[in-house]
Amino acid sequence: MDLLIHKINITDEAKFDYETSISPNFCFIQKDLKEQLQFYIQQNKKIQNKIYLRLKFFDEISNNYLMLFIRKSFQNFSTMRIWNVVGICKYDDWNEDFEEEGYIKSWLDTTLAPNPNEEDWVEVLRFRLVEEERLRKIDEEEQQKNVRLFGY
Repeated sequence: MDLLIHKINITDEAKFDYETSISPNFCFIQKDLKEQLQFYIQQNKKIQNKIYLRLKFFDEISNNYLMLFIRKSFQNFSTMRIWNVVGICKYDDWNEDFEEEGYIKSWLDTTLAPNPNEEDWVEVLRFRLVEEERLRKIDEEEQQKNVRLFGY
């Protein structure tokens, strides 16, 4: 009897992948997907010690084969192991070259939440434009003072 329970967590990024490239109706497959993955992992002892899984899954809602990218979570409990579905794409959109060249890992490592240590280029650009405008106005005011004082 296996005392270790395997639980599936579907990340926001995986939900976003599904809703933007497959179907906006992710809520309809979410419960079924979790149950099937939990059962599959629970029954297959060979994959329970892996850190990364790539599984083919047939989605009856969209009538497509999907490629699921699953990583073992580091947040494990004594009797429970958590697995995160970190990405979902259509099976036909995946190929082994992307996997070997690191494109898949790079895609799976992206997050929807902004990195607090990374500058937001929109804010930086907005700040630069405001600062340039402020300096331009200061320069114009200085020129007007020089015209009044020195007549040129």
